[in-house]
Amino acid sequence: MSIGELLSVLFYFCGIISIMLGCYSLHIDTKGKLNRTFLALCVSLSVWAFGFSMAVNAADMSGCLFWRRISAFGWGSMYSILLHFSLILTKKDGLFKKWWTHMLIYTPAAITIYVFAISNSMALQQYNFVRTSFGWANISGNNGWDWFFNIYYISFMLTALGVIWKSDWNSYSASLKNKDNSIMLSFLIAFILGTVTDIIFNSVCSIDIPQIAPIIILLPIIVIYYTIIRYGLMNPKHVSEGEVILNESARAKVYAYISLTYVAGSFLTYFVQYLHYGDLLHPLYTSAFIFILGIVIYFLKVIKIGEYSKDILLVIIISITIPSITFIFIEFGSVTVWAFSFLFIVIALLFNKAVVLTSIAISTLSTQVLVWILNPEVRLVLDKADYLGRIGILCITMWLAFYVNKVYIKRLSQHAEQLSLQTFISEISSDFINVNQLNIDEKMNWVIRILGKLFSIDQINILLLDINQYTVEYSNIWGVKGESAGKNYKYNVKMDYVSWLIDQLISYESVYIPDVETLPEAVDDVKNEFKTRQIRSVVSIPIAEKEKTIRILEFAFVSATKKWQDEELRTLKIIANIFADGLRKVEVENEISYMAYHDHLTGLANRRLFRDRLSQAIALAKRTEKMVGVIFIDLDSFKTINDTLGHEGGDVLLKVISEKLSNSVRQSDTVSRFGADKFLVMINNLSYERDIISMIENMMLILNQPLVVDGQEFNLTTSAGIAMYPFDGTETDSLIKNADIALYKAKEKGKNQYVLCSSALKDEIMNKIKITNNLYRALEREEFYLTYQPQIDLTTGKIIGLEALIRWNHPELGFVSPAVFIPFAEQAGLISKIGEWVLSTACEQNKKWQTEGHPPICVAVNVSAKQLRNPDFVAQVKNILETSGLDPRYLEVEITESAAMSETNDIIKYLSDIRKLGVMISIDDFGTDYSSLSRLKELPIDKIKIDKQFIDSIEEREKDKAIVRTIINLAKNLDLKVIAEGVENENQLQFLKQELCDEVQGYYYYMPMTAQDIERIL
Repeated sequence: MSIGELLSVLFYFCGIISIMLGCYSLHIDTKGKLNRTFLALCVSLSVWAFGFSMAVNAADMSGCLFWRRISAFGWGSMYSILLHFSLILTKKDGLFKKWWTHMLIYTPAAITIYVFAISNSMALQQYNFVRTSFGWANISGNNGWDWFFNIYYISFMLTALGVIWKSDWNSYSASLKNKDNSIMLSFLIAFILGTVTDIIFNSVCSIDIPQIAPIIILLPIIVIYYTIIRYGLMNPKHVSEGEVILNESARAKVYAYISLTYVAGSFLTYFVQYLHYGDLLHPLYTSAFIFILGIVIYFLKVIKIGEYSKDILLVIIISITIPSITFIFIEFGSVTVWAFSFLFIVIALLFNKAVVLTSIAISTLSTQVLVWILNPEVRLVLDKADYLGRIGILCITMWLAFYVNKVYIKRLSQHAEQLSLQTFISEISSDFINVNQLNIDEKMNWVIRILGKLFSIDQINILLLDINQYTVEYSNIWGVKGESAGKNYKYNVKMDYVSWLIDQLISYESVYIPDVETLPEAVDDVKNEFKTRQIRSVVSIPIAEKEKTIRILEFAFVSATKKWQDEELRTLKIIANIFADGLRKVEVENEISYMAYHDHLTGLANRRLFRDRLSQAIALAKRTEKMVGVIFIDLDSFKTINDTLGHEGGDVLLKVISEKLSNSVRQSDTVSRFGADKFLVMINNLSYERDIISMIENMMLILNQPLVVDGQEFNLTTSAGIAMYPFDGTETDSLIKNADIALYKAKEKGKNQYVLCSSALKDEIMNKIKITNNLYRALEREEFYLTYQPQIDLTTGKIIGLEALIRWNHPELGFVSPAVFIPFAEQAGLISKIGEWVLSTACEQNKKWQTEGHPPICVAVNVSAKQLRNPDFVAQVKNILETSGLDPRYLEVEITESAAMSETNDIIKYLSDIRKLGVMISIDDFGTDYSSLSRLKELPIDKIKIDKQFIDSIEEREKDKAIVRTIINLAKNLDLKVIAEGVENENQLQFLKQELCDEVQGYYYYMPMTAQDIERIL
C-alpha cells in the first residue's frame, strides 16, 4: 500500500470516527444545544476528511478538484461551528439571542464555501495541485482569498481558545477546570500543528506535502468525547431499569451467544478458506484470530467493569471484526462474506443503547464503501465454498434470531406480569384508602387470599414477635388448600432465632431464604425452627414495629422451595408497606381518640378536656350557687433543671409532678397540663374562698418537697395564680385568663408564692399589656419625639452640650413617662430598635443645627445595657455618623453605672471600639450602684455624671455633700470631667462651683426643650 493510499484510509477513518462521535453525542441528549452543535462540528470534519480521502488518491486532477471542492464545505464551515460550540460550552450562548451574532460568526464560513467550493470561476483559481509521492497536494497561491481564509481560521481559533481560557479562569470547580483545561489544550495543540502543516509548510515554505489538518482536528473531537465519559459533559441521560431489555443474567447469556457465534464463525471461515485455497496453514491464522476474539467476548461477561464499558468494548471488537473479515475476502469482492454483518445487526437489537446498532451500521456501511473504492469491479465464479459459507452464515443468523425472539417474548411476558402486579397493587392502594379499625382485618384477608392464589403460596402468616418474652403469635393464616385457615396460636421460640431475625431485618429490611437447607451451620437453631414448622422457603417483611414487638408478614412454602424474582419481591414489599400504612392508620385513629383529650406525656387532661369540664362545672355552679376555682401553676426555674437532667429527665420530672398534683385534689376535680411546665387545676363545688387557699397551700407544700430523678435530688418551687367563679369571670376563657394574670403577678413578686386575682390586679396587668402592645407600633406611627436639655459649663456659663431625652405622646394614653415605657420596651425586646431611632434622630438634628450656622455642640444619648451588648452596635453607631455626616466628637454616649461595671470584658471592648470612632463616653447615674475603683480605671470613659438624688439633698445632708465632693475629687484624679444633673436652685449651684464641678444640667437653667426651642437659645 502506497503512502497516498494510507493517507486516504486515514482520512476515511477520521471521517468515520468523527461522525460516530457526533451521533453518540446526539443520542445521549437529542435536545441539547451543545450536543447538536457538536454533531454539526463532527459532520463538517467528516465531510472535510471524506473529501480529502477521495482527493488525495484521485485518478486525475479533475477528480481531485471535485473532491477538494466537496471538502471545502467541511473545512470552510469548521471554524465558525467550532467558535459556536465554544460559546455554548462556556455558557455564553445568550449572545445568539441577537440576530447579528449568527451573521457575524457564519459570514466568513459562507464566503469561504462560496469561493472555494460553489463558484466555478473562483474555485478554479484557488487550487494548484501537484502530484507527489504522498498523493495529490495543493500548493497555496497566496492570493487574497487564501489570506482571507488564513485570517478567518487563525482569528476564530484564537477567539475559541480565549473564550475557553476565560471560562476556566473564572471556574471554581476542580472538575470544570479539568474539563476546560483538557479541551483548551487539545484546541491549542491542533491549532499549532494545523498552522505548521497546512499554512506555514504550504503557504510560506511551499513544501509539496498533503494537508493533514483533518487528522489533527480529530484530536479535540476525541478529547471532547473523553470529557463526555469522564466529566458527564452534554448531560448523558440515565436509563431506568424498566427501559432495559437485557437484565444482568440475560446480558451474560447474550455475551455467551456472541462468543459462540465467533467460535462457530472461526470454524466456518477455516473450512471456506480451505476449500478456496486448498491450504491447511493459511486459513488457520484467520480462524485463530476470530476464535481469540470470541474468547475475549466470553470473558467480558465476568470481568469487574461497568455494563457501559463492556458494551463499548464489545462494539470495538465487532467494529474491528467487520472490516477485518471483509478485507480477508476482498479479492473476491467479499461476495458472500458481506452478509455476515447481519449477525451483529440482529444481536444489536437487544441492546438498549442505540450507539451499539449505530456503530455496527456505520462500520458495515463504511467497510462496504471502502471495498467499493479499493476493489470497484470483480468478476467471480461461485463455487461450493461460497454456498457453504452462505449456508453457514444463514444457520448462525437463524440461530441468533431464534434466541433474540426468545429474549423478546420472555421480556414481553415479564412486562405483562409486571403490569398485572401494578394493577393489583393499584387496586389494593385504592381499597386501603378507606381502611379503619372495623374493616382492616377483612381487607388484609382479601389481599392475602389473592396473593396466595397469584403466587401459589402454601402459607401466609402474620406474626407478632415479642422480642422480650421470645414468643411468636400467629394470625390470619393462608392455608395450603387455598383458603384462610383462620388459625391463631402462640408459642415460645429460642433467643437465637429472635436475635438472628432482628439482625436480618435491620440489615436487609426483610428476610429472604430461597432454601432453608442452604442456611449456614452457625444458625442451626434458626434452621431447626423453620423445619419444626415444615417451612422450606420463606420471605418475611416487617409491617409494624413497637418498643417490644414486631409485626411480620411471612410468605412460606412447605411443599417445595421457591426462588422469587426481584420484581415479585418488590411487589411483596409494596404490599407489606400498604399493610403497614393501614395498621399505622388504625393505630393513629385509636391514639387520636385518646390524644384529643389527654396530654401525651403525663396522661393528664389537655386544654380541650379541661375547658369542657370547666364549662360543665360553671353550669353546675350556676344552679347550686357554689364557687369554682381555677389555679394556674408554673414550675419555677424548670428550664434550669431540664437543662441539667436533659429532656428525658425533664419529662420524668413532669410525670412525677403530674402524679403529685393528681393525688392532691379530689376525684371530682381536674388537673390539666396546659403547657411545657404549666398546669391548670379546676376545683369545683367550693363554698368559701378559704377552701381553695388551703388546697393551693397544700399543693405547694407537696410540690416543694425534694424530688429524686436519676439519682439526683432537686428542690422545686412553684408559683400560682387563682381565679374564682363568679368573681373573676363567668366564662371558661375569662377564668383561665385571669388565673394567668394572677400567676404573672406572683412570678413578678419573686416566685414561690400564689396570688389571688383582683380587680386592681387585672387593671394593672391590662394596662401593662396595652402599653406594650402600643409600643410595637409607636415608631411606625411617629409617636416618639425628642427633647433636649442643655448642659452648662460652670466656668463660662455657656451651653456646651445637650442631653437627648425621648418622649412618647400616645393619641389615647396621652403622655407616657419614659420611666414607665422604657422597662416595658426592654422586656419586649424593642429597646434596641427604639435606641437606634433616638441615636439617629439626635445625630441628624445636631448636624442640621450645624448646617444652619449654629455653633457646634455635643449631644449626649442614653444607651441601654442591651444595646451595648449587641455585637452590631459599634457598626450601627458608625453607620449613623456616616449617614448623618456628624463629626464623631459631637456625639456622647451615656451608659448606666450598672452596665459599665459589668464584669464581662466584652463591655470594655465595646466601649473601646466606640471610643476609637471618636465618640465621647460618660457614665450616667454615677453613685447609685456599686462601683469598683479598679474596674473604673480600666474603662475608656471621658465623663462621670452625678445622679440627681445626691444633688437634691446636699442642702440638708452633710453625707450627700461628702459623697458629691468625693465623686468630684475622684473624677479629677482620674482625669475625667464631671457633670451634675438635677440642679434646681442657687445653693446647689454655688456648692458645685465651690467644689470645682465642670458642668451642670437641670431646671435651674433649662427644662428639656424641643428642637425648635433649642434653636432660639443656641
